[in-house]
Amino acid sequence: MTYENDTDEELRAGGESPAGAASEYGPAPLVVRAGRSLDDHASGYSLDWVNWREAGAALVPPLGTDRKRTVPVRVRPSTKGIPVTVEVDPPTAGYRETAHFQLTLD
Repeated sequence: MTYENDTDEELRAGGESPAGAASEYGPAPLVVRAGRSLDDHASGYSLDWVNWREAGAALVPPLGTDRKRTVPVRVRPSTKGIPVTVEVDPPTAGYRETAHFQLTLD
């Protein structure tokens, strides 16, 4: 995921804590999970997000104005062809709506 700061101030895309910046299950600034966008739970398959700690830590440092930061997301699915949802939720409501990206892993 690439984060780009087009605002006039520093952003803290991951909030204050690496542990709270990324999740496979609950609300966080970056959520990567098995299942379709906007579904509550996946059924019959799962996903192992192998670098969630590193992704969370990469989101915490402030992102300066007109700067970009790429956060690698590496996953291992339990089954080929499963849908994977990446949800990006800004930590402050004033930035923009939550974005959902759905991918299929082959």
